[in-house]
Amino acid sequence: MLNRKTTCTEIPFNQIKGAKMVLGTLGLMVFLITICLSASVLLERSLQTWRHEAMTGFTVTLPTISDPQQHFNHQLELMQFLRQIPGVLNLEVITQSKRTSIFDPWNYSSLSSSSVPSSYSIEATLDDRVKIDLPHITSELEMYFPSTHFEKGRKSKAAFLEITHAVQVATMIIACLIGIAAIFTIVFTTHTGLVIHERVIEILRLIGAEDRFIAKQFQKHALNLSLKGGALGIILSTIFYFLLTMNLDLSLLPLTSKSFPSVEIWSIILFSPLLVSLVVMASARTTVMFSLSQEK
Repeated sequence: MLNRKTTCTEIPFNQIKGAKMVLGTLGLMVFLITICLSASVLLERSLQTWRHEAMTGFTVTLPTISDPQQHFNHQLELMQFLRQIPGVLNLEVITQSKRTSIFDPWNYSSLSSSSVPSSYSIEATLDDRVKIDLPHITSELEMYFPSTHFEKGRKSKAAFLEITHAVQVATMIIACLIGIAAIFTIVFTTHTGLVIHERVIEILRLIGAEDRFIAKQFQKHALNLSLKGGALGIILSTIFYFLLTMNLDLSLLPLTSKSFPSVEIWSIILFSPLLVSLVVMASARTTVMFSLSQEK
């Protein structure tokens, strides 16, 4: 039988000139997968916040008033009334007039009397720590503003939820496609290595080497490339992470926990290369075993 200690270098993988290109390609793929998964985490945080706002907030819809000045005064009075309610953190005026936004049919508007929208609503964001009596608010609105319509939840957030969820699904699909591309890359590289080292493999098989042993050599080579490529991906991801956190105002992110998901992102940065390495190693072994079995 073939001595394993003397055959670890029998297949001269170092002579393949394209190995560095494969390493760089895998590193870039690991980096892109990390970016996609990190973006998915951030989007999930945004979805949690908007789902919470959509469920816990409330919307007050006002009828159209033809007189611009009366319309403006009515809007100011209503907003002053809503601001006095304990637990109301933020108020936003939503108009439904011109469909110029990607978030149709809702369009954000500022307080201005220059034009009168066909209809508009005021949406409130509530504080979780304050218990709010919504039925009491409804009764007071009916008393002081009888023409208004009170509704639980923030309806304009539904459009944001749909778009953000679609983008999140798209990032996950892109990450999967990049992973599939990495598999095809290593399969092509392994098949090329089998063709280049065909004579060496024939000699190894003649002196007693089993297909599993030969596959293990390619498996180790693929693992070595993927680990080096993963290290490159970690370096690129780390640089990108620090550039992002240094130049991005994190307070603008609608995160439920009010903090940047550093733990989740660092976990993705560290574990994505390991996952890619395992997939690459399995792909290389499967390719070799299948190719050698076809030759028998």
